[in-house]
Amino acid sequence: MQDILGIALYGIPLLLLLVFFVIVDPKGILKAFLNVLAFLAPPIVAGILFGGTCFTAVFINQIWLFPFLLQIRGIFGYCRLRKTGERTEGTVYRQYRGGPNVDFRLPDGTRVSAHVSTLQDYSADSAVTVLYDAKHPERCCIERHSLFCYIFLSCVWLASGAGILGVTLWVIMSSG
Repeated sequence: MQDILGIALYGIPLLLLLVFFVIVDPKGILKAFLNVLAFLAPPIVAGILFGGTCFTAVFINQIWLFPFLLQIRGIFGYCRLRKTGERTEGTVYRQYRGGPNVDFRLPDGTRVSAHVSTLQDYSADSAVTVLYDAKHPERCCIERHSLFCYIFLSCVWLASGAGILGVTLWVIMSSG
């Protein structure tokens, strides 16, 4: 029975992630499958060496680390846009919980609509300065408030991840 449970602990997350990537990007399945294997390698190795509890702890902490890394990526993306991006005037046309949708025009007149991350609430029809990548205009942010959002959320995810790591280390040490 323990062998079946162990196989399920290792196999089910791998299978679920594989199915997810098959649905999301059927053409890039090999790359996606290799990414999943790279993601699951540390918890699987920890599970083989130290047992199922350690597998679970490493897996949970790895999942908790992912949003933090996304926020760090957002900080670097924002800094890159500040340095090499184009500036234009945009308009907020809808406010969501995670940030507003903005509408702006490129120099050639093409209209672009995109969702941006910020903690600032904007009313509809608010004028904002948008930074965007000239090659990929959907990669954009609001110039004034997006950096604070990324820094704040990365601190929140880092602190909560440290708390989860502390709890999982305590569980591992107390169970052994």
